[in-house]
Amino acid sequence: MSILYSIFIILSLLAALFDFLFYKIPNILVLGLLIFAVPLLLIALSWDQVCFTFMASGIMLFISFGFSMMGWIGAGDAKFLTISTLWLVSLDIFSFIALMALIGGGLTIIYVALPPFIDKLRLKIISLLTPILKKSTLCSLYIQEPFVFATAESYRQTKVPYGIAIVTASIFIIVTQLGV
Repeated sequence: MSILYSIFIILSLLAALFDFLFYKIPNILVLGLLIFAVPLLLIALSWDQVCFTFMASGIMLFISFGFSMMGWIGAGDAKFLTISTLWLVSLDIFSFIALMALIGGGLTIIYVALPPFIDKLRLKIISLLTPILKKSTLCSLYIQEPFVFATAESYRQTKVPYGIAIVTASIFIIVTQLGV
């Protein structure tokens, strides 16, 4: 089971990196998280727990896509949050949600206060990683797209990669609950 959670952490960190650099979470990563969740659900949980997990994930799907439609989070964040719920319901979903909200709020404050610095950092990281990113078909698609700036005229327009909050809270819950 710890191997599956290790895979979750690796794929989630990649999703956070893409969200930070490009403000997009590739669907292939979300699909990978879904595929690896299936054995976790079948091995680690009873049938009642699986049903509860799907119910909680369905509720999260409804809520997160509502947030996405209101422009509070991106659609990729909504998908990523829904799939992450499959992994975390059996551990401590309520602490995950509370921690994610706190981290997301802090991240939003940072992005509203420092968008030019964040843009410079993102551009620097992208330029350093470009030789590596060009070797991957998936990554090369993202580096060919125009750079999306975090800088905005108002806080409502500032881009915030909420996937970072999802990943940070997820890893904290996994490490504290399982010691992975």
